Amino acid sequence: MERNGNVGAGMGATVGKIHGDKFAMKSGLGCYCLQVGSLQVGAIVVVNAIGDVFEMDS
Repeated sequence: MERNGNVGAGMGATVGKIHGDKFAMKSGLGCYCLQVGSLQVGAIVVVNAIGDVFEMDS
């Protein structure tokens, strides 16, 4: 079973700590894998950043 989000190493991960823990938001763990022919590639990422996550207007 593949699990992403606030699990495993991502349980304590947060973002947005630049203005203090009061403003921090939960982050987490993500994974992806790809197979092309016999080549298999996988990646696991945990985001634990001091900066904020935001979406820019188009």
